Amino acid sequence: SLRQDLSELERPNLIFAGTTVISGTGRAVIYATGELTQFGRIAHLTQTVPEAPSRLQQEMARLSRALSIVALGIGVVVLIVASKDVGLPPGEALILAIGIVVAVIPEGLSPTVTLSLAIGVQRLAQKGVLVKKLSTLETLGNISVLCTDKSGTLTQNQMTVCNVWVGGQRYQVTGSGYEPEGKFRKENLSTLNGRVDLDHFLTAAMLCNNARLLPPTPNQPRWSALGDQTEAALLALSIKGGVENQASLYPRVHELPFDARRKRMSTIHRCQDGQAVAFVKGSPKEILQLCTQAIWQGRAIPLTNELRAQAMAENDHYARQALRVLALARRDLPPQSGSYTVEGVEQELTFLGLAAMMDPPRPEVARAITAFRQAGVRMVMITGDYGLTAESLARRIGMVNGPAPQIITGADLEVMDDAQLMARLDPETIFSRMAPEHKMRLVAAFQKRGEVVAVVGDGVNDVPALRKADIGIAMGITGTDVAREAAGVVLTQENFELIVRGIEEGRAVFDNLRKLMTYI
Repeated sequence: SLRQDLSELERPNLIFAGTTVISGTGRAVIYATGELTQFGRIAHLTQTVPEAPSRLQQEMARLSRALSIVALGIGVVVLIVASKDVGLPPGEALILAIGIVVAVIPEGLSPTVTLSLAIGVQRLAQKGVLVKKLSTLETLGNISVLCTDKSGTLTQNQMTVCNVWVGGQRYQVTGSGYEPEGKFRKENLSTLNGRVDLDHFLTAAMLCNNARLLPPTPNQPRWSALGDQTEAALLALSIKGGVENQASLYPRVHELPFDARRKRMSTIHRCQDGQAVAFVKGSPKEILQLCTQAIWQGRAIPLTNELRAQAMAENDHYARQALRVLALARRDLPPQSGSYTVEGVEQELTFLGLAAMMDPPRPEVARAITAFRQAGVRMVMITGDYGLTAESLARRIGMVNGPAPQIITGADLEVMDDAQLMARLDPETIFSRMAPEHKMRLVAAFQKRGEVVAVVGDGVNDVPALRKADIGIAMGITGTDVAREAAGVVLTQENFELIVRGIEEGRAVFDNLRKLMTYI
């Protein structure tokens, strides 16, 4: 793409090192290797960030220099007074001066500070906050800006179907993540027609699916999934609706895999009476164009232009809430002797409904944001996702309160100089479509303003910012190994609210150290 307003990460015709090709063929021109690739740049950025001493270490060094100068000054004064005014021999005067110098320097300061920090680190470890260095604890208490990623940090990184539109009715689905526990909230759900429409829809979601749900284990305390996140969300939805036994009644005989050009996938199954049936899921616009009928109030009716417009209006309604929307359809296939093709299967479909899903926020995030605001800590979202999606989540969790927060993209950031960037850090701002180097530049800009910056992340793209920040905080379970290695603090229980506990403990330790130094 030759568009100048797109960053490298947004260009549609680039394949990055580490990309897995799952289908199709193509020809590519390699124009960058080694450190010039995205992986190489991240590694280079991580290695070029120097490991600076913490604020506690800087303060201790400054205090030690000041005490040493004061002690030496007192020692010199004592030596002069003892030898000239008191009349002590030079040797005894020197011994007296050295004794005074030793007495003035607080030798017990270092072990006392170490012990105080160690006790605080031990308390945090019991709560699920692993602090790698003792000096990091004091930095926790001084945080003024908390920069956080979105996916996997503020959210659960598990797609969840939260709304369904079937037969002209809206249903809200409770539950979050891949745990197949939840209910469908609709007054007429118990009526026969509404239940029939929903069963058709859920059966399609169950069968046009390649994902598997994995129950919790000692190493993975939450439900997890193998396969695509969207398909895992649909599978969990089907189990919530009680149609998990349908898979054995419709054995699969063929699959037409998802293709980015078609924007849909299809699976063909054999019914108990021997007839073949196809289930299709994909983009609502693409699916509706192929449908001629719809399941409505328990029966198949012609899909008129009015019904098609109504379905697209529902799609737009969910899209404005930053939800990902999929449409599902089916078709009873005629007897066929040859192989199944896209042209022969994906036509004259029967529309079943829409599924709207999102990556839900962690349940404790809203409480944590309220606590951060009360503690005077500003939260800033820096994400690689789209701006409107990030804004929707920020409003949902209470991070943004204003009517029109400014959204700065990675492309916008690249054309700003440092002065322009510093001027746009004050109001409520969401940074979207950010590359690793952009995140690191934002951290440096906040530090230039005198802020104590913490960065929360879990992915490889967060590593440069984790290293650059005054304190890096990584998610311990879903976070990558390199993110946990780069961070100074690891949340072993994946609870965002634990950061609040860490700040409280850090401020308590800082207060104790100040009292200790005053006493000494």
